[in-house]
Amino acid sequence: MYLCKLSATQFTYGTCYNIIEKSRGKVISEEVQEGTNDFLIEAHIPLVEGFKFADDIRSATQGSSYPQLVFHGFEVNVDNDPLYLPLSEEDLEDYGEGLNLVENIARQLIERVRR
Repeated sequence: MYLCKLSATQFTYGTCYNIIEKSRGKVISEEVQEGTNDFLIEAHIPLVEGFKFADDIRSATQGSSYPQLVFHGFEVNVDNDPLYLPLSEEDLEDYGEGLNLVENIARQLIERVRR
């Protein structure tokens, strides 16, 4: 996991939160910096998502927010079975079938590594 420290203005605050959620990150804390209208956001970001996270933040906020990513340790946050395929009727209703399958993040990570 990366520990991400990010300063966001009141105008880019929502955009930063959206990108953290899109990157499967978890916000740990947020506080208003004294004397300014800026927010200091701390979040955990998975290592795999960290490679494009900084570019996404900078491009979405037009450079007004810049994250600092520091390695913070390991954590298993993908509990899915990458080889799981729904076969029973109940699972097909929950997860879909064919091209309508629910996104399996573990499978996507393995396919990225294989490429």
